[in-house]
Amino acid sequence: MRLLLFIALLIHVNISQGRSCRDIENVIIADCQAGQCTDLFFVEEVRINGYCQRIPKIIETPKWAKSAIEHEISHSDNKSWSGVYQLTIYENWAFGFPITSIDDYLQRKAAPHRKYKIRVDLDTLVTRSFELVSNDWQQQSQEEWSLHQQKQRWDWFWMILVLVALVFSVILFVVGINRGNTASVATALVIQFGLFVIMMDELNQQPGVGIWLIVLCYPGIILFELVLGVYLWIINKKRRAS
Repeated sequence: MRLLLFIALLIHVNISQGRSCRDIENVIIADCQAGQCTDLFFVEEVRINGYCQRIPKIIETPKWAKSAIEHEISHSDNKSWSGVYQLTIYENWAFGFPITSIDDYLQRKAAPHRKYKIRVDLDTLVTRSFELVSNDWQQQSQEEWSLHQQKQRWDWFWMILVLVALVFSVILFVVGINRGNTASVATALVIQFGLFVIMMDELNQQPGVGIWLIVLCYPGIILFELVLGVYLWIINKKRRAS
């Protein structure tokens, strides 16, 4: 029964995460004069902890980026405007993969299937200089990366605490089974179920590596306790018979 509950909740988490993921947003920032761009930088959303979590990272500007933003400017109402442009490229969160060339960019814009199609949004940053926009993105990337590292440290600390509680509950279960103490067995199961519910909720919000490792230990714990319970039940039944 507990194993079925584990599987059902795990499926629920995966479905919930999948539905809640927004599209990947990659950004090209360029300083352009009448449709010709000189200074550029590229902001890529990097996945962390799988699924929906991402942080922006400034990477080396792809070769196709200049042609892509100049193409969009030439087809916009502001083609003669000079200043800082921002081109946001939206990709499907599950099927997004790197654009390799300007031809690939144009083909994926026109793709009929949503899982391969990209959407774009061109904005003019009228009140911002190129240097100011660049500094803002650098600061945002550093701050979010720092928060991610803090979250990882918390995940490992939380994992250690949960592991200690799980080990205690398993010991309590074994002792309760051996002594026929129903209260100890019930207490152990309540602790395990409570921790499991908390961790599934954590996975639904911001899944971390440590939390996933603990959740994946649960089938082993359930199997161990099930086998131990059946074994001791058989032993006690034989003792009573003799």
